[in-house]
Amino acid sequence: MKSYRERLRKEGLRPVQIWTVDQKKPDFAKELGRQVANLNMDSENEELQFWEKVADWPKE
Repeated sequence: MKSYRERLRKEGLRPVQIWTVDQKKPDFAKELGRQVANLNMDSENEELQFWEKVADWPKE
């Protein structure tokens, strides 16, 4: 492993540690569902605002 890492460093790479959400936590699915619902609501609100602006567009 040491020689592998040294070879990668010579190629200009470096190790990076990435932290991510623990999908095994008991409340993960609930939180994911909450965040997805928020995304859907935001998207729907944006669409409604667009149609409201279109409806208010001056008629020629």
